Amino acid sequence: MASRIDNLESGYRIEQGKLQGAAVIVRVGAGEVIAVAGDRQAGYAGFNRALDARRQIGSTIKPAVYLSALSEPSRYTIASMIDDSELSVKLPNGDVWQPKNYERESHGPVPLYEALANSYNQATARLGMDVGVDHVAETVRQMGYQGSLPALPSLMLGAVAMSPLEVSQIYHTIAANGFYSPLRAINSVFTSVNVPLKRYPFEGEQRLDPKSMHLLHYALQVVLREGTGKTAYQRLPGDLMLGGKTGTTNDQRDSWFAGFSGNYLSVVWLGRDDNGMMPLTGGTGALQLWTDIMTTLDNRSMVFNQPEGVSYYWVEPETGLLSREGCAGARYLPFIDGSQPTRQSTCRPSAIDGVMDWLKDKFRW
Repeated sequence: MASRIDNLESGYRIEQGKLQGAAVIVRVGAGEVIAVAGDRQAGYAGFNRALDARRQIGSTIKPAVYLSALSEPSRYTIASMIDDSELSVKLPNGDVWQPKNYERESHGPVPLYEALANSYNQATARLGMDVGVDHVAETVRQMGYQGSLPALPSLMLGAVAMSPLEVSQIYHTIAANGFYSPLRAINSVFTSVNVPLKRYPFEGEQRLDPKSMHLLHYALQVVLREGTGKTAYQRLPGDLMLGGKTGTTNDQRDSWFAGFSGNYLSVVWLGRDDNGMMPLTGGTGALQLWTDIMTTLDNRSMVFNQPEGVSYYWVEPETGLLSREGCAGARYLPFIDGSQPTRQSTCRPSAIDGVMDWLKDKFRW
C-alpha cells in the first residue's frame, strides 16, 4: 500500500502525504478476514480507515442494482437493452436529480452486461428506478449491510457511506455465490493453558438465488475483461477468472475497487482524509493497488459452475436475437431458462472472431 500510494502521488502530482488508503482481504467461502490495512503507514496504530472510515461507495453499489433486475427474469436478462440517455427525476422535496455519466457522454440503448461493465450512470439510474429503490435497498441488505439506506434514487449510484469492511461483507456474499456468512477475524479464544473460552463457529445461509448470481458473476467478469477494470489483466494471468467492480464518487473524492478470485476477495479504498478531490478514478487508483495485492496471492479462478436452470445461447447483443457461433459480434450469454430470446437472426456463421475467447469454451456439452 505504501509503495503504490507513493507512486500515485508522484505520478498524478498529488500533494505528498495527502493520499490515504485502506484494504481488506477475506478468504472466500469461510468469510475469514485474513488481512487489514487501515493507513498508508505500515504498523500505524491510530485511526483504522478499513474499519472506521465511512465513505461514499459510488459505483461499487451497482452490482446490487443489476442483481435486483436479474432476479426478475420475466423483465430483465443479461442481454436486455438499457437506455443510457440523459434523465431527470423530480424528488419529493422539489429538487431535480440529473445523473451524468463519468465521461459526460450518452450511449443510447446498451446491453445490460455492458452497462455494468462500463459503469454507465444513466443506464444504471434508469434500471434502478424501474426495479424500484426499495427492491435495490433490500438486495443490499440481503448481501449483508446492516446500516440505514436512503430511500432516494441516488442510492442507485452509491450515495451511501460504508467502511471498507462493510463493503467487504457485501462483496463476500457476491463472491460466495449469494451465500451470506458474517465476516470474522477470530475462530476461537483459549486460555494460556489451551482451555477454550469462546468459539465463533462458521455461520451462513443462501440468501440470493444462484441462477441470478451466475448472471451477475458473468457481468462482473466482463468488468475486468472489457470494462473499467480491464487494466488488471496487464499484470494478472489471462486464464485466471476474476470478478469485480470499480467505484468512483462525485468529484473523484473516493476511489474504490472490490474484486475476487475463487479463494480471495480484496476491497481497496483510496482517498483524502479531508474529503478533497483527487485526479483518480476507481480504475486509475484503487484498482492498481488491488492488482498489486492480487498478484501476491495464490489465487484460484472464481467458481463459475453453470447452475441448474441456466442455459447459454449465442446472441446478437445489438438486436437481442438468437445467433450462431461464428456470427459477427455474437456472444455466448447465460439466461435463466425461459427468459432466453426466441427469435432467430439471419446471420450466416463465418470464421470465429474470438470476441469471447475468455469464456466461450467453458460451457460446451
